[in-house]
Parts: sequence; structure tokens; C-alpha cells
Amino acid sequence: TAPTTLILGDATGLSSQLADRLCRTGTSAALVSDADFPFEGAATIPRQDATSYDDLLRQAMAGDKETSESSSTPILDHIVYAWPLNHVREPQSAAQMVAATQHASEGLLLLCQALLRGQWTKLPTITVVTSGAAAPPGVTGETSRAEVAYWQSGVWGMAKSITFEHPELKLRLVDMPALPAERDYDAYRRAAALLAAELKRADKESAVALRGSQRLLPRLASVGSGRRHQPVQ
Repeated sequence: TAPTTLILGDATGLSSQLADRLCRTGTSAALVSDADFPFEGAATIPRQDATSYDDLLRQAMAGDKETSESSSTPILDHIVYAWPLNHVREPQSAAQMVAATQHASEGLLLLCQALLRGQWTKLPTITVVTSGAAAPPGVTGETSRAEVAYWQSGVWGMAKSITFEHPELKLRLVDMPALPAERDYDAYRRAAALLAAELKRADKESAVALRGSQRLLPRLASVGSGRRHQPVQ
């Protein structure tokens, strides 16, 4: 039977824990890794091969051939794009920064292009997961403006551009707290629990930053005319 949630997962262990949590609550989930970051229990596709996304979606959205008469009858209703989490470690050079930004973004672009080519009757929601890519104003502690994971922020810009051009794709952005570069089971377990709870929420906000117990949402706020702001240095 085809999964209802497809997780393009990271090799840190967070996506594997997320899949386990979803399965325990009755949601069938399948893991897919980037061939450059394989991990146990996940199918693997080459990130830069556009046809691999077509094949993946045909399998996931056509469903079981014994119960589905047409590949235009979707079963898949959610895709979690967590490949940016393969790059929680800060790049140490300009070349590494470019590579990390490209790796985080290009899979999302090719996935969205494949979804549009497929001409499915109903498109799944796509949740794009980053870590420390946003620095919400007024929030201190886990992610300050000086610590923002700028090499992951590019995927937010790409996702917003895709949403502007193709609102039918239903993209959501979820920014997790900054995750440790070294393996920390408890930290990733907590992050998986936060993400699983967010995926179950009914309000489906288009952009969310999770910071501990806080769920931060983008909102417009008036600024008093008497307030002065310092220029960005």
C-alpha cells in the first residue's frame, strides 16, 4: 500500500524518528534519502536527476495497482521535504556555503517541477523543513540573528517564489530550532516530536518558526511614529 506521507529525509536521524512517530499515530510514511546522504531504512534517489522525482511520484501517488485503476488517483497527501537538515553544520568556506545552499534548494525545485508535470487530480501539501534559517524578531536564545543558518535561508526564498508562481502546490515552511551539528539523540528526538505535532495541526499556517514551547508566525504589526530604528550594520 502506498504511503500517505512521503518524507524526503535527512541523515541526522530526525526524519527517521519523525516517520516512527507518524506511524505510531496511524499515518503511513515512507522515507527517501538524497543519494549523497543515504541512511538505513530509506529508499535513495540521485538529487540532480529530474526523472527520479517523476518515478518516485508515480509510485507514491498511483497507489497499489490492485486497488487503483489510474495513476491520476492520488493516495499521497503530504510530502515532507527535510533535505536541508543534511546541512546543519556551518560551512567553513565559500565553496561549502554554495554547495550547501544548492543542495538544500535544488531538490525542492525538481520535486515541484515533477508534481506540476504529473497533472495529478489533487496535489499533496509540501512541508519544507529547515533548522535555524529564520531569526524571528524579539526571540532570544536558540537562534539569534548572528547565528542564523544563512545557508539554509535560500530554500525559504525559493519556496516563497514557487508559491507565488504556483499557489496550487500548497507549500508550507517550518523552521526548527537550530540543531546541533554533532549527533545528539535527545535533541533530535525533541525536534522530531515538535515537527510531528506541527504536521498534525489543522490551521496549516504557511510559515512557522518553532522555538522551544513557542510557535512563531509571521504577522504585520504597526510601529509607532515616535520610534526610531537603528540602521543595519
